[in-house]
Amino acid sequence: YNCPLADGKRLFIAGRVAAAIRAYEQALAVNGKDGEAWRMLGCCYAESDNDAMAIECLKEALQVDPTNRPALLTLGVSLANEQMFADAVSILRKWITPHPRLSELHAEASLAEDEMITTRTSASEQVPRVLESDFDGVTVVARQATSPTKVAVDLFTRASMPPQRTYR
Repeated sequence: YNCPLADGKRLFIAGRVAAAIRAYEQALAVNGKDGEAWRMLGCCYAESDNDAMAIECLKEALQVDPTNRPALLTLGVSLANEQMFADAVSILRKWITPHPRLSELHAEASLAEDEMITTRTSASEQVPRVLESDFDGVTVVARQATSPTKVAVDLFTRASMPPQRTYR
């Protein structure tokens, strides 16, 4: 049994991004409305530093499911990489909104440096580590949109670390 979507995920995890792109394109040839295939194809392009293609694919994923939070997050980062900061912040607000704790924090915080640091600290106290890593990524984009600084680099480094999961 050949499942291009599953093959693409396996190849992507193995670091074979070009082969994963071919698998996701094959999945989309079968079903052009497969939001997960569009999202993962966008992730492959983002991983390959082709943010323009990543943006196109991630927008397709969001046409299928506008609430796809992983697609929103990756799209926000790709838009920031392309220096489309206003669009990136808009998308990242959509990523934050569905999560009650992050949404409350977002409502209280502006993009000013002190407030972003306070928001990041509050978030780390209120959300699980798995979301904390994503929140670090959002904070990096927000900081990049306002003023790239050493703090943004530190947050990006922290965001790129895999989340620490505890198994009980």
